[in-house]
Parts: sequence; C-alpha cells; structure tokens
Amino acid sequence: MASPLDREAIMLALFTLLDAATTWATSGRKLLPWTAVTSFPAMFVQHVGDEYLTASSLTQQRRTGLPPLIYVDAEVWLYD
Repeated sequence: MASPLDREAIMLALFTLLDAATTWATSGRKLLPWTAVTSFPAMFVQHVGDEYLTASSLTQQRRTGLPPLIYVDAEVWLYD
C-alpha cells in the first residue's frame, strides 16, 4: 500500500484521471515540445515541485504531531 505522501502515486493518479477524460492521440508524463509531437490532441503531465507547509509557515496553528501539509505542484500541457 502506498504512503499518503507518495508523490509518484499522486502524479500517476492525476495522469490517469486526465488521460481518461477524453481520447488523446498522444499522452505522457514527460513533457514533449510542440514540434516533437506527431499526433494531436496531446496531453502531458509534469511534476514541477513540492511545497512543504509546516506549523511555523502557516497562519493557523496546527496541532502538534500532525504531518506537514505538502502541496504537489504539477503542470498539465494540452496541445490541439
């Protein structure tokens, strides 16, 4: 079972959700430049980073013992 902080599982779930949204001629998790894509429409999901928010960086106080909030930053590129 994956950890709730498993970024790979989160990115895979996001990609799977978007990939099923419509019929893409090309899709992937590695961004390709427009000129390298041969079939359209195309969709790419790219993980760009993470932002960790701890009790000291939040405006509200969190209870002690809770894990930090982690925002996973992703970009979705759609070519038509």
